[in-house]
Amino acid sequence: MESLSKNPFRGKVLLFFPPDRQLTKEFEASALMSGPRLSFGLASMAMYARHQGGIEAYVYSSADHSPEAVAKIIRAQKPTVIGVSCSSYNRFSCLTLARIAKKIDPDIIVVFGGVHATFLDEQILAHYPEVDYIVRGQGEVTFFKLLAALGGDGDINSVDGLTFRKDGAFVRTPHHKWFKTLDDLPLIDYKAISIGTFESGDIFDAANALPVETSRGCPFSCMFCSSVGFMGPGVARRSVCKVMEQIDLILEMDSEGIFFHDMNFTLDRRYTIELCTEMLRHKIKIPWVCMTRIDLVDEELLVLLRQAGCRRIFYGVDSLCKKVLYSVGRKYEPSLAIKNLNLTASLGINTNINLIIGFPGETDKDRLETLRNTSKIHKDIHVGVNGLMIFPGAELYAIALRNGFDESYWLDEHEEVFPYYTGALSKDEMHSWMRHFETHQQRATIC
Repeated sequence: MESLSKNPFRGKVLLFFPPDRQLTKEFEASALMSGPRLSFGLASMAMYARHQGGIEAYVYSSADHSPEAVAKIIRAQKPTVIGVSCSSYNRFSCLTLARIAKKIDPDIIVVFGGVHATFLDEQILAHYPEVDYIVRGQGEVTFFKLLAALGGDGDINSVDGLTFRKDGAFVRTPHHKWFKTLDDLPLIDYKAISIGTFESGDIFDAANALPVETSRGCPFSCMFCSSVGFMGPGVARRSVCKVMEQIDLILEMDSEGIFFHDMNFTLDRRYTIELCTEMLRHKIKIPWVCMTRIDLVDEELLVLLRQAGCRRIFYGVDSLCKKVLYSVGRKYEPSLAIKNLNLTASLGINTNINLIIGFPGETDKDRLETLRNTSKIHKDIHVGVNGLMIFPGAELYAIALRNGFDESYWLDEHEEVFPYYTGALSKDEMHSWMRHFETHQQRATIC
């Protein structure tokens, strides 16, 4: 594991992942997107800083990110540096948090990271003086080296993966190298790095489970996803023995479940079988949830997942129309998706899928095909339907920019979490189709 010979940084670091809008305008509860119980990315950064340099780093893991709660914890903890995980959906909460910190102590250094900050780093620095540095991409090494440089060990200009202001201009250092194996990162000691309390809820809500990462990255290049640009190409994996050590640390916590943080938990079939077999051999009783693609499971694997404690799977399905599936790089038939969805539900695994409407080239006929196919899946499967949205860093985002999308959109607060891609459908047409799907689903559930 990469290390520095010394680390003169002697301050305290406090890391936040604020939920959507809680620090800004008031919206109905259904419009809010909550933050996770404990952000894995922030937890990993805190552990890396502790492990590499003995830095006092903590993650604020409370469910309460109200202005009063945030101000209270900052005053009590007196951090030297505050790190904020900034996604597009919580960007205004992040900025409000930065302003609260600077108002309490103007000398607090505010560092943003996360997907939104990675791809819109210069926009954030240009418009928000409260933000001092942007950590781009996977942040463990970059953030640690920034802290070391702030303490006097090293030159900030030589820290890869960083964006900051200098002499009235922006400095963007080269991207940091991607991890080849996650065994290079320390395990998360949840007790050591977590500050705050969290009301435990339904285990099937992934936000209430503690995160474990078995892999990082995605080999697929979906046009609407920014993961490759953020995490780099390929997949880095943690060895099964290290994952089991991480699970042992969760068992020491007051947690009702595990959320496997991987984008595609069953990507490597052999690895998944080995991990589940080890969980069964060690008689791990804690339930868990995961995410994967619908074409990366089969009956044998699903039976093993259920035996090993899987209680919910979030599937990326996107469409149940063959033409659309093939156009977005998912080379399988809708019948395969329907079969695996129904198989999952029949095994007693709670099942969530997300469908997207408005892909380039998609027609009303294609949407109706997806709608009809939803009638073929088990009535207990939770089906979410969304219009196609554009995410900074995705291929679709670049297409939207070429078609006239104005990036100043991100400087204002909107009712929608993300902007819609309107190359195939207008926003109003998307809303109409979403209501159509919702009505159809309600009727199917009643029947």
